[in-house]
Parts: sequence; C-alpha cells; structure tokens
Amino acid sequence: ADTPAMPEAEPKVKPVAAPKAEGEVKPKSDITTEANVEALPEATPQLVKRVHALYEQLGREDVRAVEAAEKAQLASRKDDAPK
Repeated sequence: ADTPAMPEAEPKVKPVAAPKAEGEVKPKSDITTEANVEALPEATPQLVKRVHALYEQLGREDVRAVEAAEKAQLASRKDDAPK
C-alpha cells in the first residue's frame, strides 16, 4: 500500500542575540543575589497593610478608568446609530 509522503519538517532556527555595544553593561537586579536577599528587612504587619491598601487603591482607579472608557465607547455607538 502506498502511503503519502510526509512533508519534511523545516529546520528550527535559533534566534541570534544582538551583539552588545561596546561599553554596554547589562543591568543586574539587586534582589536576585543571595547577599541582597538576606539583607532585605522583614515585612512588618503595618507595611503589609500599607501595600494592600495601595493595591486596592490602584485597582479601584483601574476599574474607574475601564468603566469610563466603556461609557465613552457606548456613547459613541449611540451617536453613530442611525436615527
């Protein structure tokens, strides 16, 4: 029985990293080194509460921005509707 020929898979090409410009320094993250991780202060309950409050505030602002965008989009649809 004849089986259809399978198409040959294309060879995978690895992306080549762009060469560094002379004198360019790759930034290091301060938190990734073990010495810096050990030096970080412990989060106090007060700090945790402040961070949570900040995230809640930012979240509310994002929600308001999305609601305003949706209202504007809805209003533009009503303006474009045939009368």
